[in-house]
Amino acid sequence: AAALESGKLRAAAVDVVSSEPIVRTNPLYTAPNCIITPHMAWASVEARTRCMEEVYRNIEAFTAGEMRNRLDV
Repeated sequence: AAALESGKLRAAAVDVVSSEPIVRTNPLYTAPNCIITPHMAWASVEARTRCMEEVYRNIEAFTAGEMRNRLDV
């Protein structure tokens, strides 16, 4: 917030803050050029369904010795 106030930082966009939901005393709440989006993209039925399907597929691939969604290769 201080960097936005001073102009050192031109703008910021965040979807996570130190306390959810954001409290009005959070300096980012009134900081200039700051966009704060709700941290709830996971909350829709479709998102949770897809997440569970992906977890299932990842476990299935792991037990079959397959490489799926790996970041360490």
